[in-house]
Amino acid sequence: MNEEILGGLKSALERGESMKKAMMTFFNSGYKKEEIEEAARALSEVAETKPQVPVVPEKKQVPQEKTLKEMNPIKKISQKISDYGQQATVPNQPPKPAQKVSTYDTTKDAKGKKIIFILFFLLAFLVVLLILIFLFKQQLIDFFSRFFT
Repeated sequence: MNEEILGGLKSALERGESMKKAMMTFFNSGYKKEEIEEAARALSEVAETKPQVPVVPEKKQVPQEKTLKEMNPIKKISQKISDYGQQATVPNQPPKPAQKVSTYDTTKDAKGKKIIFILFFLLAFLVVLLILIFLFKQQLIDFFSRFFT
């Protein structure tokens, strides 16, 4: 099973997209239909067997001796900043895999550079040949007329 597809489908579902739309996105990106369907089946099987546990953020306790109203303004701001930093996290959750959309321009192949180099010099040769034909057109006409008569 393709782990990229599985991770991408899981990520799309977490963002609120429908399974059909996520599958079509992978299909349009060039993945095989069978691989996409296999990953979708595996993801739906995992979702059915795994109970959904909502994540509840932990609330930080305000110190008992002083409330926010009793603190000076600088302490209020630092308390709010530290409260803001406490976000809901799920322990032991593996990082989400990065979705690889395209491999375009990720590898620099020498074969492509060689082809471009050859085509450039071929173009330069043809441009020089065209210029020479225009400069020596009368001599070329005379040469070919003597050659064929």
